[in-house]
Amino acid sequence: MNIAKNFRYLAGLSLALLAGLPSLTAETAPEKKLQSTISKVIDVLYLSDEEADLVQKRELILEIMDKSFSFDVMIGYALGRNKKLLNEDQMDSITVLTTDLLVRSFTKEFKNASRPVMTFDEPVQLTKNKIEVASSVKIEDTEVQLAYRLARMKSGWQVYDILVEGVSMVSNYRKQFQEHFQRKTAEDLIEILRERINQT
Repeated sequence: MNIAKNFRYLAGLSLALLAGLPSLTAETAPEKKLQSTISKVIDVLYLSDEEADLVQKRELILEIMDKSFSFDVMIGYALGRNKKLLNEDQMDSITVLTTDLLVRSFTKEFKNASRPVMTFDEPVQLTKNKIEVASSVKIEDTEVQLAYRLARMKSGWQVYDILVEGVSMVSNYRKQFQEHFQRKTAEDLIEILRERINQT
């Protein structure tokens, strides 16, 4: 995996944390849970180094994100049919390591970044249990078009994919995973992810 090539996708994920959703109805209201999660994430992202170092921020953010972002579903979709090549322990390891890598990447990128300026469109109903929210996000001189896809799951409404400039993060990683498994194994992937984490 090429981290430089995927910067916009990692940025997309980090920006998704800062996204608010307009109300749908009092019954569904997925934005209420997200807004509460986002508020806490923003607070952590902009803690001073004296209040929390990068490691502490990553741990706090990961705990907070778990309430509104379904990383196991994201990574499961990204792995696609390659999931069949993994045993349970390998699947768990890849999920944990990939999530950790994403959190480490965007925490590091936001270390000296200014707060974003965001605008949002009304939610679009994709299916009975899925919605999409389009957004424009500007950080300093960079503006990115994002769309967040949420699904109603057993645990409630969860983000399961993020589109950056119209390109699905899940689809992007699925392509990379597919290329990996054409030549290498699950254990190779786990080792690569561990190396990338050590480099961040």
